[in-house]
Amino acid sequence: AVEDLNSCLRRREEILPSDSRSIAETHYQLGVALGFNLRFDDAVKALESSIGVLSSRVTNLKDKKESVDPSKKDDTFYTREKEIEEIEKLIPEIKEKIADTRDLQEETLKKIREMHLEWLLKRRQMDPLRKK
Repeated sequence: AVEDLNSCLRRREEILPSDSRSIAETHYQLGVALGFNLRFDDAVKALESSIGVLSSRVTNLKDKKESVDPSKKDDTFYTREKEIEEIEKLIPEIKEKIADTRDLQEETLKKIREMHLEWLLKRRQMDPLRKK
């Protein structure tokens, strides 16, 4: 999944405007996939990139310089203000995902340390040269 998402991200970055929500979504999905693959630091970077794209979009919307979002083009109820509000609700959710990813990283490292310690203790107990 990570390779596919990286490929998708490269393509989207080549053809879409830099403030495209599709690019932000791909960064987010990549972050989730990287987290599942225990690549926590890369996951956080991808999630932060998603926030960066969305923040850029908000700035462009406020300055009325945003790129046209094809999915919103025919939406008669679309307004810049609505999109800004929508994005401003998404950003804290992504920040929460970053915090969750960091927590999961800590939990995983703790579990690995515990397993390693158990292994060392068992190995020591089984050592034939160990004095009893």
